[in-house]
Amino acid sequence: MIRGVAKIAGILVLGFAVAPALRADEIVLRSSARAASPVTLREIATLEGPDAEALGAVIVLDSSSDSKAWKAELSVEDIRTALNSARPGIRWGKIALSGDSCSIRLIAESTDAPATEPAPAPAAAPASIAPVGPTWHVVADMREESLRTAIATRLVSFLKASPSDVRVAFADSDATLLDTVSLGRTLDIQPTGLGAMVPVMVRVFDGERVVAAGTAKVRVEQKLEVVGATRSLHRGDVVTKEVVITESRWTIPGQRLASEATVLGSMVKNRLQPGELFLESDVEPAILVKRGDIVDVACLAGSIVMNTKARAMANGRENEMIEFTPLRNTKTRVTARVVAPGQAVVNADGGDDQVYQSTPVAAPTTVDGSTASARVLGPGPPAVVPAPRAPELATTGTATVQRVTTKPDGTFVVEAATKDPKKPVRKMKFMPIDVPQ
Repeated sequence: MIRGVAKIAGILVLGFAVAPALRADEIVLRSSARAASPVTLREIATLEGPDAEALGAVIVLDSSSDSKAWKAELSVEDIRTALNSARPGIRWGKIALSGDSCSIRLIAESTDAPATEPAPAPAAAPASIAPVGPTWHVVADMREESLRTAIATRLVSFLKASPSDVRVAFADSDATLLDTVSLGRTLDIQPTGLGAMVPVMVRVFDGERVVAAGTAKVRVEQKLEVVGATRSLHRGDVVTKEVVITESRWTIPGQRLASEATVLGSMVKNRLQPGELFLESDVEPAILVKRGDIVDVACLAGSIVMNTKARAMANGRENEMIEFTPLRNTKTRVTARVVAPGQAVVNADGGDDQVYQSTPVAAPTTVDGSTASARVLGPGPPAVVPAPRAPELATTGTATVQRVTTKPDGTFVVEAATKDPKKPVRKMKFMPIDVPQ
C-alpha cells in the first residue's frame, strides 16, 4: 500500500517537473511599435523562451527611405516569412507565433546627433534574404491581360469598389495556376470568402475542355476612410472630435469599420488603444436622458404643440421610446420618444392607435327621403316611427370604436371592433394629456 502511494507521488512530481519543459515558447506580435530601420523581431514582439529569444535579432523590416518618419504594417504571415527566410529550419512545433498585425512607425536616424563611438558590427546576415512582405499590385495599374488581372478585376466587382482602391498580392505557391494562358479562353472565377486572404476558385476553359482548375489564395486590401483613436478611450467615454483622427488607409475587407459620422457623439463600449481603429461594435448611441431627469415633453397634434414637464423613468438614447411621469399628475405614465438632451416628443398623429376620424352612421330613410325607422305592427302599411339620432362612431383604419370606459385613475379604455378574425375586438388604453395652464 505504502509502496503504491509512493509510486503515484513520484509520477506526479515527475509530471510537474516535465510540464514547464513541454510549454512552447511564444512570440506575441504587438499591435503598434516605434523603431528605426532596420527593425528586428525584438522591437515589435514580446519573446518568451530560449528558442524565441534566439530569434530576437532577426531583421524583419529594412527600409532605405529618406523620410524622417513613415508607417509600415506587418502581419503575422509577414513575420513568419521573414523568420523562415533568415533562419531556415525553425522548429515551429516549439514556438507559438500569435497576434494580428503590427503598425510600425519608422523613425529615421537624426543627422544632427553628436558623434559617438562606432557600435560593434552586427552579426553577419545570410547572403540572400527574401523581400519581406507581399508584392502588392493596385488593380487600376494592372494593364497586362492575364489570369492575375482577371482575378483582380473579379475581386473589385466582388467588393463593389473602385479599381484604384483595391490592391492584391498573389502567393508564389499558386504560380503554376496563375501562369495559365487566359487570352481567348473562357474563365470561371468565384471568390469564396472575405478577409485578409481570399480563396478564389478558378477554372480555365478552352472550348468545352478544362485546361486548368484550382483555388488561388489572394491577399486583398481595400483603401477606406477610417477613424482611429488618438488616445486611450474607456467604456462610457463620449467620442469627440479631439480624440479621433480620420485618414485613408489600406484595410482588410469585411471589417465593420465605423465612419466618423457614426463615431462622433457616440459612447465607447469597448476599450480602445491609441491608433486603434473604431469598429461599429465599439460604440453605441450616447444617453441623452438619464433616469430621474426632468424633461420637456412636447405633444404634437397636427399644428398644435402642447408642452409639459415630466420625469424620465429610464435612461434613453436618441430615438428611443421610454416612459415619463408628468409632474402635474404623478400617477400617470406617458411614453415618448427621446430626441435631444432633456427633450422628448409624443406624436398624436403618429399611428392608428392615436388618430381617429369621426364618421356618422347614416340612418335608414323612407320612400320620400326622410330619415325614419320602420317597424311592422300588423297588417297594412308599416308604421313609420321617427328614428333616433345616429351615434357618431370613431374609426381608425379597419377598426370601429364600440365603447369608451373611463377609469378611476383618469385613464380611459377604448374597445374597437376589427375585421381581423383572429382578433375581432381590440382594447386600447389612453391617458389624458397634461395641458399646461
